[in-house]
Formats: sequence, structure tokens, C-alpha cells
Amino acid sequence: MNQLIEELEKMTTVSEHDIFELIKKHIPENKDITFELHSEALAFSFTENLSEEKHSWNTYFKPMIIWQNEDGSITESPSIHQIDKKILDYWEKRSNETENPLLKARYTGLIWDFTKNVTGDKPEFNIGKTYIESLIAAVEGRFYHYEIELITKIKRAINIACSLNQTVLIKKAKELTLELEDEFSANDKINLWGFSFDYLINNKRVDLSDEETQKIIDKLNARFEKLTSNDFLNPWDAEYAAKRLCNYYKKNHQPEKIRIFLLQLGKAFSQKEANSSAIQIASWLRHLHKIYSNYGLREEADKIIVKLQELGPKINDELSLTKTPLNIPKDKMDGFVNLMTKGSKEEILNNIIQRFIPSKAEIKDHMFEMAKKAPLNYKLPITLQDHKGRIITTIGSIEDDIDGRLIMEFSENLTFDAIFLRHVFYKIVNEKLISTNDILDFIEKSPVIMESRFPLIERGLNAYFDDDLMVAIHLLIPQIEEAMRNLVEISGGVIFKPTRDNVGFQLKTFHEILGDKIVEAAFNEDIKIYMKVLFTDQRGWNIRNDVCHGICDINSFSYQSIERIIHVLLILGLLRKN
Repeated sequence: MNQLIEELEKMTTVSEHDIFELIKKHIPENKDITFELHSEALAFSFTENLSEEKHSWNTYFKPMIIWQNEDGSITESPSIHQIDKKILDYWEKRSNETENPLLKARYTGLIWDFTKNVTGDKPEFNIGKTYIESLIAAVEGRFYHYEIELITKIKRAINIACSLNQTVLIKKAKELTLELEDEFSANDKINLWGFSFDYLINNKRVDLSDEETQKIIDKLNARFEKLTSNDFLNPWDAEYAAKRLCNYYKKNHQPEKIRIFLLQLGKAFSQKEANSSAIQIASWLRHLHKIYSNYGLREEADKIIVKLQELGPKINDELSLTKTPLNIPKDKMDGFVNLMTKGSKEEILNNIIQRFIPSKAEIKDHMFEMAKKAPLNYKLPITLQDHKGRIITTIGSIEDDIDGRLIMEFSENLTFDAIFLRHVFYKIVNEKLISTNDILDFIEKSPVIMESRFPLIERGLNAYFDDDLMVAIHLLIPQIEEAMRNLVEISGGVIFKPTRDNVGFQLKTFHEILGDKIVEAAFNEDIKIYMKVLFTDQRGWNIRNDVCHGICDINSFSYQSIERIIHVLLILGLLRKN
């Protein structure tokens, strides 16, 4: 231990990870280690929560590794549960002994962060003050190896100093932040510039002079000008400067300056278009549209939408078709179809209803299983387009957009299962096992399907049996929407909403009706999501909206679509008034 501590005291211009690696070398294999060595190793095995994401400990320091076990439990290494009062006391003893500010900052930082969780008591004020002083001293002496570490440490010093209202230390941390910004100003890495703006400008506890404020703004201005110039053109990095400047000028009520910066940013992106693909350009334009919209440049945002519309056909030309063969043995498919079409007419229809309702739980489990096998597929965002190449929506990674991923998984599940549904309906139609009248008899007891709608439903079903899918789809979708409104209305729900001008009322949209709690109570969550994916969610099939808004092309009126619509009609036929 004496040899280790001697080595630790001499360490400068290192990262805390280097210290942890040094300590590990002193740990003997297959032997119990001393309490002191264990405490030193533990001190430098925690990592800092630089992303500020929420964690169950609600602390600044967090485990280096977190993983989920097969039984669903979580394992953390290191764990806060390894710390007790004895270890905290050891760290305090070491913080008093050491002359190395990097070590002192780590020990006092852990005590400051973990004491409340471990003992239930608040840490002593002097620990916090020493923590700030040590961070400042370690940054001043450039004890940390990487520039980014110096920046994160000074940020921590500012935050703790402000929380303890330490005016002198706040001033010292401010001056050191400005000094670091000057030192790293020549560096082109995003994380190594602009931090003085982030830490100081909007921090009311930091006393910034007008001269210091202007200096920070001027540096960002110069950075922005450089990154939008022809010699150093980099609109993505320029955006980091532009957003900070726009937020500053927004707060100071200078909208014209915001407009100038954003239009210059847009020009920088357009200069990159010459040697880029339509898909890349569309991605940049969507991003730029979001920025323009956020800062109120509506006219410019509309012009971008026009450009995106024009890009649609070019995007389609760049896409390549990928096919995946699916081999199902004929005897297996025949066996499945025979099983589904066995029994009375009512039994056949009930078989179809039960078998083809997707299960949210099963689809979710499958999604997570596939995410383990092919993690990259679930980490990259996915852009969905219509048949003209127009971008409909973007679905994020499984971590950022689990709802979007689940809807997409639902949609894919429906597409796969449609193969089996098609074979079942093919036999029903060709062997005349079920007719239009059989379906009408099945649904006539449902209180949500009004008698006045039966002629329309009959016409739609006849069109299906006559292979006139276009007519069938156009006729049946509105009847399902009307039935769902009836369900909410007769159950005491609200089907109207105020008009935009607030002078009257209009019917809620199909999507809003499907979000009503009455719908879930009448069916279950599986059917509720199923209907959203099928009819109204643009991340799914979205049949209702595509048909009613004239988006569908001729190929959209398929057996795959109409047979799902009839399936939902049959589900509605099961409802009874309580």
C-alpha cells in the first residue's frame, strides 16, 4: 500500500482510468485483498455521469458497467451497495493526507455524492468546499490528461460552487473556464469549444461582465463564420455555434440576427448538396426544416418542404429492392388452412378472429430478442417513405423511440401473418364456405353497427367476393370508423371536439377515437394497437388515412389490406351491449 500510494501521489497529466489500471496491477490474483486496497480500487472504478441521464442512484457518479441478467434483474459494477460508512471514512482520511489535487477531488467528490445514500446524513459543508477547491487546483495544474476532462471537471466545480453559493470559488472557476476556452479555441473538435457559453452565459449565479459576455459571443461568431466559409465548410459543426447564438439573441429580443444566422446555416448546407445523394440531402433538409420551425422562420420552412417534395422521385431512384424468400411447406400450409376452416360457419369466423389478432406482449418479446441478435438494426433510425419517395416519418432507435419501434414491429407482423390470412380467405371464397350474408348475419347483433349501414357493408362485401378490391376497401373503412364512433357514443363517451375557430364542434378523428379509454375497455390493448397500426398510424399500415386522403396508388388496393379490414369488421361483430 505504501508503494501504491507513493506512485499515486506522483501521478499528473493522467486520466482517472489510468489510476484505476495502476491500482489493478497491485491487486494479487486469487488472493483476498486488504480493506485499504479494496477502497482505493473502488474509488477509481466509478464513472462520472457526463450525459446527465437519469440513474436509479440519483447521483453524479454511477457504475462503469450495467447489464441485464437472464431473469430480468440488473447487475451494476461497481455498485453503491459496496460502500459503507467505513469506506467513506477511509476516503476522508485519504483526502486529508494527499497533496495531489486530482486524488483529493476524487475522494471528496465521492464522499459528497454518496454520503446521503449510504448513511442518510448530509455530507459536511467543508467536504463540498474542498471538493471544489481540489477540482480547480487539478484543472489549473493540468493534472488531467485529456482536454475534455479539464472541461468536465471545471463544469462540476462551477455547479457545486453555485449550489454552495461560494462567490470566491465561482469567480475562480469562471476565470479558469474563460482561460480554457482561449486555450482550446484553435481546436476544431465540437466538445472543445463553446463550453464557456454553456456554463456561464445563462448561469445567474455567475457574475459575468459585459466585456466577458461579449468576448464569449464574439468567439462563437468567429467560429460560425469560419465553419460556414468555403475554406472550412462544415455546416454540422456550425450548427452548434448557430444554436447557441440564436438562443442568446432570442433572449435579447433580436429576431433579425437569428434570421441572418439561420439563413447562412441553410446556405452552408446547400453548398454541400452538389456531390451528395438525394437521400443525404433530404436528411439535411428535414433537419434544417426543424431548426427553421423552432425559431419561427415559417416561410423558409415551407420552402424546404417544397424542396423535399421535389426530391421524392430522386430518392426512389436511389433505393434498391431487397427480397427475402420465405419457404412454407405446402402440407403445413394446407394443414393450417384446413384447421382454420373446420366446423360451422360461425366457428370458422371465430377461428379467423382469434388467430389473427396480434399479441402486443409476443411482438414486444420478439422485438427485444431480435435486438439482441442484430443490435445494429435496432440502433439506427429508420425513415419511412410513400410510393412517391416522400418522407412520411422517422422512427428512432429502440432506446430513443420504443413506441415507434413497437408500431413498426406490429406492422411487420401483420405483413407476415397476411400470407396465412390470404390462404384461409382463398379457401373460404373458392369453396364458398362463407358468403356475404354469413358475415352480415355474424355482425348484425353488434350494437355499434347500425342497421342503416348494412346496405353499404353488403355492397362492400359483395365487391370483395367479386374481386373488386378498390370498391370494397373504399366502402368498408368508413363503416368501421362509424362503428367505432358509435361504440364511444353509446358508452357515454365524447365523440365531438371544438372547431379550430371555436365557434362550433366537429367529430373527433378516427385516431382520436381509437385513443379513447372506452375502446380499450371494450376490447383490450392488443386490439386497440392493432386498429391504430392498421388504420391511422403513419408508422404502420395507415390504410384509412392513405385511402381517404387519396395517397394510395393502384397497388395499395390489395387482398392483404381488404382481408385485414374484414377481420376488424368481424371483431366488431362480437360486441354486445351490457
